[in-house]
Amino acid sequence: MASNHPELPAPLVSPLQHPVKWLGLTSLSVIAAVVFAHIGALDITGLYYALFEWNAHMTAWWHSFISDDNLRHSVRDVAEGFYGGAIAQLLVWNAFKKHRVKYMAKPMNRIDQIEELLSIPNLRSKRELSFWQIPYALLLWAPLYGSIGFAVAYLLDAAILHDVAILQHTVTALSPHASLWQRTRSIDTSNWDKKVMGFAASFFFGRRPLRKVFDGVQLWFAERHVASGRPMRWYYPPTFRARCNDVGASMRAGPIVTTGRHGTLQAVLLLMTLVPGVVFAGLGYYVLTFIAA
Repeated sequence: MASNHPELPAPLVSPLQHPVKWLGLTSLSVIAAVVFAHIGALDITGLYYALFEWNAHMTAWWHSFISDDNLRHSVRDVAEGFYGGAIAQLLVWNAFKKHRVKYMAKPMNRIDQIEELLSIPNLRSKRELSFWQIPYALLLWAPLYGSIGFAVAYLLDAAILHDVAILQHTVTALSPHASLWQRTRSIDTSNWDKKVMGFAASFFFGRRPLRKVFDGVQLWFAERHVASGRPMRWYYPPTFRARCNDVGASMRAGPIVTTGRHGTLQAVLLLMTLVPGVVFAGLGYYVLTFIAA
């Protein structure tokens, strides 16, 4: 977890003391979050297509498992929003927010203890994050927790639109001669309400088992970066640069204790997912703009 320093590590600043710089850093974080939310959503689309549309046997099984075409497409749309939102939160995770530091300092309550017993990643837990807990949280507990937020968003959508939106599939019709920009824009305009539902669920309740994942993964990469001695890159999110500076300061303060890195293997394994991630994102873009459209 982040150290409870009296001063925020650079480049983070207080909005009251440095409002202009804070606004600039926040704007960069928001832009990065939007970009990576879209990339994460495209990854889900590409993965969905590779799993359920390429192999005839898998396609037949999936279509028999969820026979309603609209509902089947809606599952993908909600998953795009949910995991796109999760990736966006990972990229802009700020371990130095005052309320977060105070939250982690409090003793574990009954819910925290139950999660600890079930090995669900918990932000207050003193245990280090294990690599196996990442898929455990992403594939099982985050969707279960997120279903609460999704249900609320769904009921609001149904109340506003006076229909059962999840059973409708509203694809923006494109002509065969539509431009690349029109096809790209349709990614956000087609079934946007279901994607928003999934995105909202990733923030409300769905993020609870993921906060420890966000914090642990950021720490792994920060430790790896500091140990490598490489300079900061301009494209690093401000919160990641702050985490690297915090880790570096901790290592200089107590090198005997803190230089023993943990998470090296985990960081390498996560880096190995970047290549298939880029491939799936490219496939997802092609599917949404030329096949599904």
